[in-house]
Amino acid sequence: MDIADEVVSLVLRDVAASSPVQLRVDPTPLDLAADEQGVRLSAGGGTSVGVVVNTGQSFQERLLVAADVIQDWLVEILADQGRSAVWPVCPEHPDTHPLTAAAAGRSAIWKCPRSGSVAAEIGSLGDLP
Repeated sequence: MDIADEVVSLVLRDVAASSPVQLRVDPTPLDLAADEQGVRLSAGGGTSVGVVVNTGQSFQERLLVAADVIQDWLVEILADQGRSAVWPVCPEHPDTHPLTAAAAGRSAIWKCPRSGSVAAEIGSLGDLP
């Protein structure tokens, strides 16, 4: 597993646990620079996105990049489907705004952009009660 697969798999775990949209890894190759690794994801309806990370970044930085790209794309898909365009849902303010990916020490977390409360580490939304 390369570094892009590793960070994307954590975000996909959160998508699978908390979104009605099913995403899958698409084997179509990406055109990448020597210092990049990437994964193409696809969803129903022929839509896809490339998640590209720089190999010189820290694991935390790569994870935050993957979370931001996937979150933006998933929100677009939800809106196109006529669903609430909020993912991941903020437990403090449901259907108001999504959680934000952020750094916290050496971790990458989902937090409420209003209160700053930490909802979960990225990759563990499915572990919430």
